[in-house]
Amino acid sequence: MRAYELTENGFSIRIDRNLYAREAVMKALYRFHDKYVISYETDGAFIHVFFETSAKIEPIEHEIAEIMKELSFQMIRLDTARRTRGIRELLVARSLYATCIEPERENPEPDNTDSQSSWRDDQSHIFASWSED
Repeated sequence: MRAYELTENGFSIRIDRNLYAREAVMKALYRFHDKYVISYETDGAFIHVFFETSAKIEPIEHEIAEIMKELSFQMIRLDTARRTRGIRELLVARSLYATCIEPERENPEPDNTDSQSSWRDDQSHIFASWSED
């Protein structure tokens, strides 16, 4: 029994839901959205994906092999993401940890300026660039 069937304007593929996650199927199909009009429907055990195009498709087996290769790649990517989720979360948490710590507060130096003075008294330093210090 073939996993694909020819239709009027293209072909359809039957994908086993026990082997492939819906998320991986959607990501794999996205790669082909510019080449085909893609629709799908589900029944109990399968996802039936319909590929329609106005262009002539010569080697149908080659197209289906490309789609199945992309689907396998997306399943591997999804499985890897699931397996490494904990370590990725730990890495992000550790990298952001330093930004969440408040630095130790030192006692500020006492201000020796006269409380009556204003910013106008020291205006020559206000407009000086930092590199001049």
